[in-house]
Amino acid sequence: MTSIPPADTVARFLVRARQIEQGVRPLTADGEPTFYPKVLSAVWRLLDESPTSTARQHDQLTELNAAWNADDAEPAALALRTLRFLDQLRESGALTIDVPPATVYVPPPAPELPSLLEPLSDLEPLPELDPAQHKRFRVELKAIDGSPVADYDAPVVGQTVEGRNTDLRLLITDGVILRIMMAPLPEGEFDVRVRVVPARLDLRSAHAAKVFELAVVRAGAMLLGAPGGKSVELPLAGATGDNLVWQQRLTELLADLIDLEELTGREIGLPTRPITLFDRVRIRQLRQLWRGEVVAWDRVLGQLLGNGVPRWAAVPPSVLDVGGVRIPTPALRLGHPDAVWHDNGPVPELGPDTRHFTATRPDGVSRFLAWSPQTRPGDDLPDTAEPWRLPGVGEADCPF
Repeated sequence: MTSIPPADTVARFLVRARQIEQGVRPLTADGEPTFYPKVLSAVWRLLDESPTSTARQHDQLTELNAAWNADDAEPAALALRTLRFLDQLRESGALTIDVPPATVYVPPPAPELPSLLEPLSDLEPLPELDPAQHKRFRVELKAIDGSPVADYDAPVVGQTVEGRNTDLRLLITDGVILRIMMAPLPEGEFDVRVRVVPARLDLRSAHAAKVFELAVVRAGAMLLGAPGGKSVELPLAGATGDNLVWQQRLTELLADLIDLEELTGREIGLPTRPITLFDRVRIRQLRQLWRGEVVAWDRVLGQLLGNGVPRWAAVPPSVLDVGGVRIPTPALRLGHPDAVWHDNGPVPELGPDTRHFTATRPDGVSRFLAWSPQTRPGDDLPDTAEPWRLPGVGEADCPF
């Protein structure tokens, strides 16, 4: 019989898996794919050392390892399967696993909200092109009052002519294509439409395209002509109100994801699923947390399961799955310097000393705070947070 010390990896896994078993998904559950190798490695070592382990138990561990490594692995289901296997080992006497008192933060469920932004994976990619082989145009954007906004020396990278219809493609910057589609109208006039698309389907090209598109929808006119020659002025309808806010939101979302890639050193990529308001706020909050800022968090904190009255709710590093992308989350501290913590009694199924705590915000404070000890050492913190600064999203109006 092999005894596992209280602080062992397997014991910590048991506490986390029990939360999933009870139907409560802590934030740490999304991090299981990066945690399971430590668990299985520890079990291998303990089984090898155990005089009562069997060949069948080793085979079951091999099968479990293969399931975790499968492309379609489901972390929550596999956490429970691993938990069942460890329970079987304990019941057989092959292992004795002491589960220590643990502190586990269980967040409140995310609110059901409509999509704020649709997937970005339907952006139109174009093949790699060599601009040196094509003629060039000068593209100039002007404000509504006629003042210049920006100008570009843009090579022609594609042109399709069908009768009197023309589809011209210009390389504005690396990764950004401007399509100008012209069709004849009666009395010698032309219907002219413009569209901005990324030249490659990646995060930075998509962001560059949205930055240029935002400049286009804010402009009053576009001038198109040969460098040093005459230009044709194309009036632009522009965008106002909700459409302009939508463009700003999408541009800032892509900027946040790029910044998060640089701050975390992890590739994140383009969203492939709709993003709700809750998702969007979380992405901005994570960007602020990785920058070392104190963040305005939720109006309500979840439960805290531990063995003593906390000062802050500690949340281990994890991964946030949002919009089809996975964003690393640093270790968090949630709460407020003046929050009131309530002891709601014992939780005997998680250990004799484990108790259930909830928190109440201090009077006059609308949100709890969040900060990360990974990016902001020490706990000498202000009692106010940096604003989200999200276009069209007011912190006072958010329901969560």
